[in-house]
Amino acid sequence: QLTAWIRQRNVAPRADLSHIGDPQVAGLIHRVRHVFRAHGLEPAHLSRFFIAMRAPFSFSLPDVQSDASLLSWLDDEKINWISKTFLVRREWIDGEDEQVHERPYFDKAPNAFWGMVCEQISERGDDWGSSDFQAYFVRRGKGKYWERKGQSGVFVVLAIPLLRLSGERTIYRYVSDLMEYPWTYRRTNIQLRAWIRLL
Repeated sequence: QLTAWIRQRNVAPRADLSHIGDPQVAGLIHRVRHVFRAHGLEPAHLSRFFIAMRAPFSFSLPDVQSDASLLSWLDDEKINWISKTFLVRREWIDGEDEQVHERPYFDKAPNAFWGMVCEQISERGDDWGSSDFQAYFVRRGKGKYWERKGQSGVFVVLAIPLLRLSGERTIYRYVSDLMEYPWTYRRTNIQLRAWIRLL
């Protein structure tokens, strides 16, 4: 499931937005919808999500009924809020850049890694147990492919809860530098295991 998430974050599926005349506007609508979908938010969840997150704007289900209604609802304030809440680059949402997330290169700056984790967790308050925060190693490839020299890359992904919508669905924000760490290189696997223990 997490591997599928990483794939879809990097290669977004293309929706049919040909009825919107301006391709840049169509792209904006597609990317905003993609952010919601990639975090497990269906249209029926959005009103509840925005209220629970104390978003500084109003929302109703007809606002996402069509691409035209979503376009009329969107403005600069809302796009900024979406970008900050889901840790997605504003430049990507605006279509200026292909890079979805900032890449902080935590391997060169463990203090930055720790600082970002602490900041994200402190924002969530005391309503969460330690088991609600999750850290994953995600292998690039599997089986013999992964065992080949130079192919043993591992991603570190932190899943930090934003909101529990129901007993069945929790919305997460994800922190990763989207960099493959070479598992077989010197002390990398020891370093990654230490990070997980720390977390």
